[in-house]
Amino acid sequence: MDEKIKYNFIKKINPFFFILLFVTTIWLSPSIVNSKKCLTLYDLEIPNYRELNIVKNELNKGTMKDLNDTMFYYNERYAVIVVGLYKDKLHYQWFTNAAQQQYTVLTETYGLNSSKIYVLLTLREEWADVLKINPAIIDYNSTEENISMVFNYLKTILDDDDLLYIAVISHGGDTHHLFFENIKIDFDLWQGIVAHDTYFGLEDITNDSINIFKLKNILDMNGNHSTIDNCVFDYELNEYTKEVNARRIIFVLQPCFSGGFVNDLSKENHIIFTASTEAQLATASFIEYFADGLNGSAPDSNYDGRISLGEVYEYTAGLVYQWIHDNPDEYKGRREYPLIDDNGDKIGHRYHGWFGYNQNKANKDGYTAARIYNLSYEEI
Repeated sequence: MDEKIKYNFIKKINPFFFILLFVTTIWLSPSIVNSKKCLTLYDLEIPNYRELNIVKNELNKGTMKDLNDTMFYYNERYAVIVVGLYKDKLHYQWFTNAAQQQYTVLTETYGLNSSKIYVLLTLREEWADVLKINPAIIDYNSTEENISMVFNYLKTILDDDDLLYIAVISHGGDTHHLFFENIKIDFDLWQGIVAHDTYFGLEDITNDSINIFKLKNILDMNGNHSTIDNCVFDYELNEYTKEVNARRIIFVLQPCFSGGFVNDLSKENHIIFTASTEAQLATASFIEYFADGLNGSAPDSNYDGRISLGEVYEYTAGLVYQWIHDNPDEYKGRREYPLIDDNGDKIGHRYHGWFGYNQNKANKDGYTAARIYNLSYEEI
């Protein structure tokens, strides 16, 4: 083709080419826009809560679900840390350290506002040399009246899009265990029995004779606990929390026999982690292992790039099992099984070897916890 003709031909079609390109772009643009709506959080490389929160704030409150309709972000997050009966200097050091660890993880790792964390602990001045908590973070002495007051207040301010995290660090007891112990029956052999009246103690620095394990001697043959004082029973903790209007309430319970709290606290929106069954002591550092797991030590066992509460629980339970196994002389064959209940059936299960635990079945314990991340959001 003659160069001049070729030039004139191109010059002639050039306007039509650009018109066609413009029309094609307009026609395709809805598809491009719609394709963006398919993006999910799995497509975003967001490594931690702080960056998630930045994205959330940039999109304005509540609009994160525009990116992924399967995620629910808690509006406000509150926590209550109760340190009850420590009884001796060794446990005072352990329990105050565990409380400080919980507080630090909640504020520094998960960004909870310190004004929304309530710490209840009764200090002993004579043991100041082993104190492991900053006294400035303590809000109230750990008494029944103060515990009730805090939860009554939370009832007035929490909404059904909020989260409440509760940690109890204390010695604990169980009326049936104490009754059977008094008549020389090894109740630790009774695994899987229906839970009953379990409690954790509270420290009374005005009376050194107050000791939760001495109180067992006043139980009658029916296991009547009406004369037991300075304790919080499982049904009482349920009374304190049952009217708290939160989307999710998480209980992390260190006391011995804490599995006995499950039948009273179990609800559809509750997730309960206990250091042991209702028939077992809790001598391993369950509460500290749990905090370590929350703080990043728990492995991403399903390789989804996130750490769930379920993964934290399995990590914690595994360390408890290992601790007992590694100290056979001290524990003399005794067992300690951390439990989880998150399906509201009033029965706690352990993840290792129990048919009632399955993170992949909606009606089993473990399913809900496996879908809660960073104490910040959950799959729906």
